[in-house]
Amino acid sequence: MLEATPERTVGAGPFPLMQHKGFSLTGMKIFFHPEQLLLHPQTYLSRGQMRKPQEVPERAAAILRGVNEFGFDVQQPTDHGMAPLLAVVGC
Repeated sequence: MLEATPERTVGAGPFPLMQHKGFSLTGMKIFFHPEQLLLHPQTYLSRGQMRKPQEVPERAAAILRGVNEFGFDVQQPTDHGMAPLLAVVGC
């Protein structure tokens, strides 16, 4: 793996992006939509039992705060409609 050097590093903070031939080796795209916070299931079925979900709005908000604190670029996904899905599944 390449090491971060000034000539290969883009950005600042604890997770600089390393560039090699135009490809980010350590960068991550992060997408979030506020409607994700509306999903709040009370239970889910796992191994034949109803369980309390770990994926709750509070966890999503905490993760979002964390990635913002580290300076990651959080983007809202673009709605491309159903056409891409239908093109893949052939309906």
